[in-house]
Amino acid sequence: MHPRLISLVAIIVSLLGAVSGAAGAPPLDTVRVMFQPFAGSGPLFVAEKEGHFERQGIRITWVPFNAQDQAIPVLAQGGAAAYRGG
Repeated sequence: MHPRLISLVAIIVSLLGAVSGAAGAPPLDTVRVMFQPFAGSGPLFVAEKEGHFERQGIRITWVPFNAQDQAIPVLAQGGAAAYRGG
């Protein structure tokens, strides 16, 4: 088989896989996560950028806060599902 034809077939197959995978993907669950803007929260953002949450079906909505005593009322009222304190 001609090398260009093999390349063309490979491209078409990968495109069809991407289209069918996107169409059949389940919707992501959105989770509100409170965080303090410190370096210790960095790994959470790295994990999001690398797609770790999305692969688990999770979309993160980031909610910044400045003091840990702000987190408890928000969590108790259901305003966020989790928090990462410093």
